[in-house]
Formats: sequence, structure tokens, C-alpha cells
Amino acid sequence: MNLDVLIVALFGGILVLCSYWFIFIHLRKTDGEKSVPYNRHAAWLGLKPRVVNIFITFQILAIFGFITGIGMWTFNEDSLQHRTFLELDVIVILTLFFVSAMLWAPFFYFRSILTVVVLVITALASVGLLGIAIHNSDTVSIASWVLLCIVTVFIDAVVWNHYYIKS
Repeated sequence: MNLDVLIVALFGGILVLCSYWFIFIHLRKTDGEKSVPYNRHAAWLGLKPRVVNIFITFQILAIFGFITGIGMWTFNEDSLQHRTFLELDVIVILTLFFVSAMLWAPFFYFRSILTVVVLVITALASVGLLGIAIHNSDTVSIASWVLLCIVTVFIDAVVWNHYYIKS
């Protein structure tokens, strides 16, 4: 069992969810903002709800992929024989992934250009996780991390950042 992977994933996941909750739920209530459906939230930068719904579908698949990938690496020792990508250990890559994902919500809330930077770091960390899966030649892990990369690389770092920079 790779307990370190599980601990980092649980701790990092909780921090990311807390940052999203604080920015998108707690602060909205204290600011007196009206609740809106998720696919019409200001964080979607005016994208049409039909497009957002497609992105949401991929977000759900990415969550499934992430949980599956972490589960494989935690409970199946054979799926994580090689723990590094470009000399970075899986724990370092996971930490970069979670810290950058956690910072996205506050940077977005405060309209910082660092919002773009943290999404790129999250995307690069996701590619690193996929690289580890490819290096281990584990088909399930590869498919899992590909699902995550579709969201973090293409939807977040490319499409969303494009609209954020334009806005």
C-alpha cells in the first residue's frame, strides 16, 4: 500500500474543496449575492450553459479518473513501481497539483493574473501524473489520468484561461 499517496490525496483534496467552498459559497452568502445554478456561475466567464454542461460532464469524468488513479496507486503496488516523472517524485507532483488547484479559487475571486499561472501549474502537474502512469504501463491508471488531463489541460489551462485573459 502506498499510504503516502493516499494521505496527500485526502489532505490535498480536502484543502481544495475547502478553498472552493469558502470562495464560492461562504463569501457569496456573506456578500449577500444571489445563488445561481452552477452552469451560470460567474466563474464560467459568460460561456453558454450548453458549453458549460459539456465541461461539467468532463469534470465529473475527471473526478472519477482522479479517484480511480489515486486508488490504483494506493492499493495496487504494481501500478506505481516507478514513482518519478522528470526527476520529480509522485508526492511532489501531487503536492504541486493540490496547492495550485487550491489557489485557483482565491486568485479568481480577487481577479489576479496568477489565476492563469496556477491553472497552468495544475495542468503541468496533471501531465506529470499521466507521465508516471505511462512510465508504469498501467492501462487503468493511464486512462484515469487522461480523464483528468482533458479537464486540467484543455478545458482549464487552454479554454478557460483564454476567456479569463480576454475578460
